[in-house]
Amino acid sequence: CMQFLLHVLLLPFVALLFAAVALPSTFDGSGQPGDVLRRELQADIITALETNDWSAVDAGFGKKNAALIIGDSTGVRWEREHGWMSLDGEYALASQTKFITALTIYRLMAKSNGRLTPQSRVAKFIHPWPKEPGSAAANVTLAQLLAFTTGFDKDSASKITCARAAEDSEVTWVNCIDEIAEIPIEHTPGHTYLYGPWPWHMVVAAAVAHLAVGKPITGPAWLESVRREVFEPAGITEPVCYDGVLSDFPAFYPVLGSWYTGNPGTKYPDFAGGMRMTGRQWQKVLHAFQFGGLLDSAAMASLTAVHTAEVNQAFDLRAGSYGYAQGCWRVCDAAAEEEAETGKTLTVQERREMCNGTDPHPRVVHSIGAWGYYAWMDLTHGYYGVLVYSFAVSIVRLFWVGLFVAMFVSLVT
Repeated sequence: CMQFLLHVLLLPFVALLFAAVALPSTFDGSGQPGDVLRRELQADIITALETNDWSAVDAGFGKKNAALIIGDSTGVRWEREHGWMSLDGEYALASQTKFITALTIYRLMAKSNGRLTPQSRVAKFIHPWPKEPGSAAANVTLAQLLAFTTGFDKDSASKITCARAAEDSEVTWVNCIDEIAEIPIEHTPGHTYLYGPWPWHMVVAAAVAHLAVGKPITGPAWLESVRREVFEPAGITEPVCYDGVLSDFPAFYPVLGSWYTGNPGTKYPDFAGGMRMTGRQWQKVLHAFQFGGLLDSAAMASLTAVHTAEVNQAFDLRAGSYGYAQGCWRVCDAAAEEEAETGKTLTVQERREMCNGTDPHPRVVHSIGAWGYYAWMDLTHGYYGVLVYSFAVSIVRLFWVGLFVAMFVSLVT
């Protein structure tokens, strides 16, 4: 009996450990495989787009437990699936949700008859938002919300409880806005970057957009906005889903399905991390964004412009090859190379100018999720790609494989 228990408890743990360490290193060992894979395949993809010979891309992608789809202005050019990941499987987007939220807001902005712009102040639309003249909060703009440069301090913002309980059916969108409005803005808006997995900023940004066009602050109304402004123009007919990552677990263990029913967003969507989509749906969104006229050129430039801040309370965006835009990331290789070659740290203004204008490298915008999903657009070479991968699904599968192996070994021995 003791041997049976040891096997049953130990082997699933080993399987989980393997999932946490070995699976991400199937790509690069960083835990976020998407951008490394894009860089590895970039030259071969560009060549294949011209020659239509995808053998080098196929060989570079290998037999990874993932799916990859590449497209350009003509549509899908190449796709592959390996292992248990599928382009038709619905997986959690995690932080890639932020891009869908920002895109929906920009679409609503275009319909506001000039009432809403990226520089519109939050206090004009949100009734409980502080409005004292000269105060930091009164000057917060929509662009700063979407770029996570509102001015929240991480210690104060961490006290926001509603944004961490998005799956709680008792929490409403309006309730959460009221709570967020009470948190002090302790830093100058636009100067401090605070990226978070919880939707502090996005909760307010989405509400500003709805109020600007006369839409109610309710979950169903937001789901309808995403459907009308993003899904429908992109040719996606399936419902908008906000069940989040935990919905990956009931797929492999039905008992959990009755314990956790997910958060469909009917009362309070997770604007920053709760959506679920398939790889093919993502492909349609990227195609519509890059080639289908979802936004005009000015709006596209605004949405994808880097908003690097002077003070960072999350990732250090003044070093490295990335800068945060509005709901998405912008690759800034020239800035990273300049700092490496000169040994000096670029100023915020220098980095912004280099990222947004003078960078000779391809203009790449990407959206990445903590669970491995990765979508990118190469605006210079006119193509896009979606890597479909889910750490959650892989961990669950390996756990149950480990459990069944443990039971088999215990019974045999």
